[in-house]
Amino acid sequence: MGMSYRHSAGFGKRMEYRIIGKMLMEGLDCYVPLVDDHGVDCVIKRGMVHT
Repeated sequence: MGMSYRHSAGFGKRMEYRIIGKMLMEGLDCYVPLVDDHGVDCVIKRGMVHT
């Protein structure tokens, strides 16, 4: 028996936030859009590299 849409959508959202959390711990700047109307889950900005 397959997962219901509500359960699978919740699972997908949890995985998104898990990955975003890992990226934050690596020092990346992550921005989550308020509306997901273009399929964008996260915008990532790398920090400046100073030499």
